[in-house]
Amino acid sequence: VARASIDVLEEALAQVPDDRPDLRARLAARLAIALYFDRQPDRVTELTASALATARALGEFPVLAAALEARLWDTWRPDGVADRLAAADELLAIARAQQADEVATLARRWRVVALLEAGEIAECWAEIERHAADAVRLRLPYEQMYVAVFDSARAMLDGRLSDAMAGSARVAAFGELRGGADALQFGGVHLLSFAKLSGDLRPLVDGLRQFVEGYPAIPGWRGALAYALA
Repeated sequence: VARASIDVLEEALAQVPDDRPDLRARLAARLAIALYFDRQPDRVTELTASALATARALGEFPVLAAALEARLWDTWRPDGVADRLAAADELLAIARAQQADEVATLARRWRVVALLEAGEIAECWAEIERHAADAVRLRLPYEQMYVAVFDSARAMLDGRLSDAMAGSARVAAFGELRGGADALQFGGVHLLSFAKLSGDLRPLVDGLRQFVEGYPAIPGWRGALAYALA
């Protein structure tokens, strides 16, 4: 996330008056997400907690949805799976109650990741199918990119490598659409996985160096480069 974006959000939050708690909560939630990539976990948790408390007091769907999305980011760490799944469940429930289909699809995407991390494989596969159906029905390019990501991951776990590679190619096709850098990085993850299975990571070293330089806020790429070099 560009530092300029964080600065703008900080300035906006400082200027919004106290009699606009709805706007302050939404700004705090958006700032929390931006700071997640700036590696400020304590501030992220502080802003998220404030946004959630305000949102629950107001009882307004858009505010609560924004705060719960911030909560999803705040808990995206190895020890946060249970809390993240609870936040995704709540976001899905309120979105369905409001017939906010796009928000519900976003919540399902987060549920897929949390369920996979929790080892709830059967429910994860079922949620993948529900997410895919909604992403296609609503014609959401970014969510359809995740459909391809999930298809490729599932095929890889099933040992269907040709299907996994086909899914990875579909992810790459979203690079010029809403996926942008996310699609590019998913492609890198897939290539790393395929290379690991083949037993030869040497061809990826130069590309991993580029990811390390291009996405310094994502420490996983430094770990991947170290792994490949080893």
